[in-house]
Amino acid sequence: MRKNILFLTDFYYPDPYANGICVNNIIEEMQREGFDCSVICYGEKTQYIKKNSLHIYQIKMRYYHRLIKYGENNINTILGKIAIIIAKLIYITKSLIFFYIYPFLSPLFMYRYKKNINKIIQYNKYAAIIATYNPFEALYSACLIKKKYRNIKFIIYSLDSLSNGGYNKVIPKRLKDYIGFKWEKKFYKSADLILNMKYNEKHYNKPAYHKYKNKMMIVDIPLYSKKNVTDKRSKRKDSKPKTHLVYLGALNKTFRNPKYLCNIIGHLGTTLNIELHFFSRGNCEGMISMYSKEYPDTIFRHGYVNHNTALEALSKADILVSVGNKNIDLVPSKIFEYISSGKKIMHFYQDEQDSSLQYLKLYPNAVLINETSNFEINKINIMSFIQNSDLYDTNQISKMFLLNTPNYTVNIIKRLLNN
Repeated sequence: MRKNILFLTDFYYPDPYANGICVNNIIEEMQREGFDCSVICYGEKTQYIKKNSLHIYQIKMRYYHRLIKYGENNINTILGKIAIIIAKLIYITKSLIFFYIYPFLSPLFMYRYKKNINKIIQYNKYAAIIATYNPFEALYSACLIKKKYRNIKFIIYSLDSLSNGGYNKVIPKRLKDYIGFKWEKKFYKSADLILNMKYNEKHYNKPAYHKYKNKMMIVDIPLYSKKNVTDKRSKRKDSKPKTHLVYLGALNKTFRNPKYLCNIIGHLGTTLNIELHFFSRGNCEGMISMYSKEYPDTIFRHGYVNHNTALEALSKADILVSVGNKNIDLVPSKIFEYISSGKKIMHFYQDEQDSSLQYLKLYPNAVLINETSNFEINKINIMSFIQNSDLYDTNQISKMFLLNTPNYTVNIIKRLLNN
């Protein structure tokens, strides 16, 4: 008899964010292994969608998220900018009101999320619930469901960390992480399996977590796929070929700032036949617009695009560009989509503890640009990298990134379900 698995996440269909992309890879692998899968996720409205054999239950997202999505899709308009400002004000206000239970910011949405899960569980027999954080509501709901249905396995798929997160401009990091640890203790007590990311391994090896060690397993972002090396090497049809550099993903002025990248590529664009394309979101869009006006033939801003459009841009790129995180352990999930493509990767970083470095140092087709090094030497290194040919051994790379295959994570889940 096929086992039925329920996944809880945030943005999944039709425009997934990072968590949804990772969850989708796990779902596809579990379906290949003979499992039936359902997903509860955010949507424009509460509705049921069947996509091939996958059951998707969408819950109308919070007003905050609707404003953010509208703003990102209309960032060049006055209304889009106003939507972003209103969303930020809502977030700040709720963070201050509910700071002592952060990131529990919307009791009403929590009620709506749990109510829908209860309805779905009444009509479906699930062997396990796999909940991501984000969103917080997924973890909390799964924890409450586990108390009611003890026979359902509760699996925490911790792509993000409640107690080892990034910056928050409203709540001090130490306080935020302390409150997150209190939530973790509540959830870990009920969980049957806790899947933590490799980049958080050091954090979860601390003595405070020793009592949960028998439940914890280390996995990694499941976006490496050997088949993508050939699938994504499509060619552009340019009348005047240029070297296309492409950045995909979120940017942040505090911990993932593209200023140095724009500056050095802008300078190189005066002598090299190159273009840098940003398919991005976050609070750096104004900065990128400024540089695109300063270097109109070199830097191009496309703003937020859906995942399929991003993959199309990736397939047409000559070189993929990434910007490292500063002072946080989180690894951008796109790194593994970059590596899977087999293409050149140009990585900019400031922090020697940048979490992406451990992966990119293993990848022979990457150049690592330390922003604190001499500017002219970095220009020479970039020029040399652009002109050099690709270096890629598919079999060698596959062995290095075994933890980043969906199969690795699914095998751990299967062992729990088969016990």
